[in-house]
Amino acid sequence: MARRTDGPRGSARRAPERAPFFFEGIESPNGTIFPDVLLDLVMPFLSPTEWKVCSYIVRRTFGWKKASDRISLEQICHGIVRRDGSRLDYGTQLDRKTAIKALRGLEAKGVIVAQRNYSEARGFEATTYGLRFRGQPPTRTLVEKIPQGAPAPGETLHQGEGEPDHQPGGSAPPPPVASGHPQPPDRTTKQPAAGQLVQAARLPGLPLADAPGPAGGEEVRLWAAVLAQLRQQMTPANFETWLAETRPLGRRGPVLVVAAPSGFVRDWLQQRLRPLVLRALRDAAPELADVVFTVAAPR
Repeated sequence: MARRTDGPRGSARRAPERAPFFFEGIESPNGTIFPDVLLDLVMPFLSPTEWKVCSYIVRRTFGWKKASDRISLEQICHGIVRRDGSRLDYGTQLDRKTAIKALRGLEAKGVIVAQRNYSEARGFEATTYGLRFRGQPPTRTLVEKIPQGAPAPGETLHQGEGEPDHQPGGSAPPPPVASGHPQPPDRTTKQPAAGQLVQAARLPGLPLADAPGPAGGEEVRLWAAVLAQLRQQMTPANFETWLAETRPLGRRGPVLVVAAPSGFVRDWLQQRLRPLVLRALRDAAPELADVVFTVAAPR
């Protein structure tokens, strides 16, 4: 039924009511890496609106394999509609005032960090948000020095009017604050040519050498066998997030060099999944002693 609202002179006015939300169910068990500590230790101390905003930031960052992303206040409140008219998400459905209060609460509690972005051409732009990693200092000031006479940062710095559509993949925005946690490369960073070795982790006793040549058929078949084994040992969501887009670049002595699509994925593989990958690699090729991950542009 429509709700009846009496005007100032008693006139009847009917306002359409939104149909009750009903979810049709998931189509596949794909998902976003959602840190357990947020559920175990953080959620009980957040307000319902802070939790909604925090969850949206996790989806917009870890969900797209980034440590941080530029997110406008409009997107947080109402979601993203692509240029072709299709909807990516519905945001949090919070009003602007409530969303701003939630963002400030998350910053004050040390859950997220925010980088206020400003440029002379566009003024205040969408803020870069990300979860705060241990050892990372809390939010600091603007990424660029604001010239004299510019408007003081306020609610407008969250708006990001005219911001490009959010798309999966690609380079992530600059990290929110300087810290010891590795972050994806800046958008302004020149992308390497396909197959070029960009950065490799230094392993004990293994000097960095010239980039290996393009992987041959042997390395391609070897890595396919490793991925087939890992697919059986991991959840589909984890495999698709961290390994589906990797590829072999070649060998450097007894070490297999594997390309990751971004610095964030590379660091996660090197720091969290390397022992699991190494066991699968040694099962497939006992002569190889180690695996190293690097960032290389997609082919």
